[in-house]
Amino acid sequence: MGTEPLILAVDTDPALLRVIQLELATQGFRTASAMAARDVLKLVDELAPDLILLLDIATQDLTDKQMLTLLKEHADIPVIMATTTKSDAEMLHAFALGVDDYLSKPFSLDQLSARIRSVLRRRVEPAAQSNVIQVGEVEVDLDRRVVRKRGEIV
Repeated sequence: MGTEPLILAVDTDPALLRVIQLELATQGFRTASAMAARDVLKLVDELAPDLILLLDIATQDLTDKQMLTLLKEHADIPVIMATTTKSDAEMLHAFALGVDDYLSKPFSLDQLSARIRSVLRRRVEPAAQSNVIQVGEVEVDLDRRVVRKRGEIV
C-alpha cells in the first residue's frame, strides 16, 4: 500500500468513535467512521477501507450480526468485531459469519491496535499476488476496482 491503512470504525456511540479514531491516528492509521448501519456499505464503496472495525452497532435498522453478513457478502474486507458479549457461543457465531478477529469490551487501545496490525499483516500476503498496478503517484487496484493518486481515491 502506498499510504497508511484506512480503518472504518462503526459504532452508535460518537464518544467511543472519537476515542478510537484519535488513538488509531496516533498509531499511524487513517480513519473513517459510521454511526448507522445504512451508511456502512456506502462508505465501503466510496472509501475502500483496508479493515472494518465493527463495535456494537445494534440499531433499529440492523444488528451487528446482520451487518457482518452484509459486509462479507458485499466486499472482501477484513472485519474485527468488538462487543460486550462475552459468551463463547456469540464469538463462535461471529467467526462462523466470517469475522477475522473478535474482541470483548472493554478492551485496551493497545490490544486493538495490535489486533488490527495482525489482521492487516495476514491480509498483505495475499495482496502481494493481487492485480495492483503502480505508475508514479497513481495506483490501480484491479481486484478492488480502486484508483488512488497520492494515496487518495480518485
